[in-house]
Amino acid sequence: MTDDTTSRARGKAAVREALVEAAADLLAERGDVSVRTIAAKAGVNHGLVHHYFDGKDGLRRAVLDHLVAQQATRLADVDLDDPRALLRAAMRIARDDRRFFKILARAMLDGDVPTPLQSAFPVVRRLVGVLEKEGVDDPKRRVAQGIAFTFGWMLFEPWIRAATGLGAKASARFLDDALGEHTAALFLD
Repeated sequence: MTDDTTSRARGKAAVREALVEAAADLLAERGDVSVRTIAAKAGVNHGLVHHYFDGKDGLRRAVLDHLVAQQATRLADVDLDDPRALLRAAMRIARDDRRFFKILARAMLDGDVPTPLQSAFPVVRRLVGVLEKEGVDDPKRRVAQGIAFTFGWMLFEPWIRAATGLGAKASARFLDDALGEHTAALFLD
């Protein structure tokens, strides 16, 4: 996540990166924001959103692709022979940066269709591949169940903690590991 930009980005790559990071922060924090607000946070002219991304929808798609690529890169070093380690790592990565979940949830609540929002699903494909390699029955259904469980936790953790009385008693790391194990049970058992 970025802080407000204090200097103007220069060059195509720097401008695109500044816009993607600014949009990721603002879309996760506030939901629907104007192109002008995103450009101001990025420190660039608002016309560049249209120039580089064909508008706000293109920028949002670039943001989701960027966040998923970051997740996939962080998962790349996890041992594929240990599906439980992969799932625990995925939970920790999700906790570290919840912008993806928030942006996607807002888009789904607004009635957007998933495939135009995101061009690739590398983390999900990797999870399905690991389960196929393990010989798990119906790996796509199991991954779907695990994703539903994980998204629920990522979006509603504060409410779940309050409702169950967990409060701040349980550490985030403990819960990530426990939830990773539960998700692994959904996937593998």
